[in-house]
Amino acid sequence: MRALFLALLLPACTLALDPDDLMGGGDGGITTPDPIPARGVCESLAEAYCDAEARCCGAPDPSRRERCASWIASRCAGWVALADDARTAYDGALARAVLDEALARIDACDPSLVPFLSSVEGLPAALEGTVEPGEACASGAEPATVALHACREQHACVRIAPSRWNCLTPMARGGTCRLDRDCAEGLFCDTDAPGEVDGTCEPKRPEGGECARAAACSSALCVDGDCVALTQTNAYCAFDGRAP
Repeated sequence: MRALFLALLLPACTLALDPDDLMGGGDGGITTPDPIPARGVCESLAEAYCDAEARCCGAPDPSRRERCASWIASRCAGWVALADDARTAYDGALARAVLDEALARIDACDPSLVPFLSSVEGLPAALEGTVEPGEACASGAEPATVALHACREQHACVRIAPSRWNCLTPMARGGTCRLDRDCAEGLFCDTDAPGEVDGTCEPKRPEGGECARAAACSSALCVDGDCVALTQTNAYCAFDGRAP
């Protein structure tokens, strides 16, 4: 069984999020969490997730703890780099709210942690972007990955000409994409190299469907080329240091 955490750290959502939803807004006012650096989010998630095996699994393997933390930290570096770039407008208070929710799910051994962190309410919510909808977000045939995460209001940085990219609403089925966040809700970017090679937006696959990565599955879990149901066991008890 392959580990799941790589999927948790990839900003891949497609919709807009009202910050009040994360910060306790509404008629009662907003309680703003203390901001946290992006690296601190990764470190806290790694510590909690890798410690969860002892609590969530019947027969934990202590030898995996150190490998788990190291593996997650190395994969988290990409998300930290995105957050550190001014173009993505990282919001540390939103990130703190996401982290608090994630830690609560980990504490409860809740397998919904996996889809939550890559969803509209998860880590992507902390990258607010700086480019307004309809404006140019990148140029050139091969834009930098960070440019693809620079759109505000969870718009997608989409190619509109060979060397022109604009912030547009997420693509419908069959639309051109480079990232999963380029596609509308319920779709993923079917590409051999996310962020590097153009693909098309396609429906996420049900359990038993073929997959090359977790984002292709409605369950957010791809094991040995098949979409499988997400359970407490495969969410917390199956780390082996390999990608999902």
